[in-house]
Amino acid sequence: MNIFRIAARLLGTMLALLVFVIFIGEGFNGGFPSQYPFTFMESVLFVCLLTGTVGLVVAWRREVLGGWLAIGGMLAFILIDSIEGGAFSVGWVFLSILSTGVLFLIAAKQNGAAQA
Repeated sequence: MNIFRIAARLLGTMLALLVFVIFIGEGFNGGFPSQYPFTFMESVLFVCLLTGTVGLVVAWRREVLGGWLAIGGMLAFILIDSIEGGAFSVGWVFLSILSTGVLFLIAAKQNGAAQA
């Protein structure tokens, strides 16, 4: 097992758990969906975040597919959020998910995996 795989799996697990805990915490707080329904744009951003997070989980079995899901989801999130907000401002969680997707791709490349 190479260092990139270990780092990607550790970071990916921690980030997926963080997103899950935030999601559950908002639900217990009454934050959604009943009191504050998502706008269309928030729904799109949520799908992008969910795609990136699912990519981190999928990457445990299929590094290339999971890595690309994480990268694609986060790039879409960052692009849409920047256009909608009028400025480029991205939180560390989103950049961390993006970076972890890159780590999974590096790990797959070093391992010679040709999985899709």
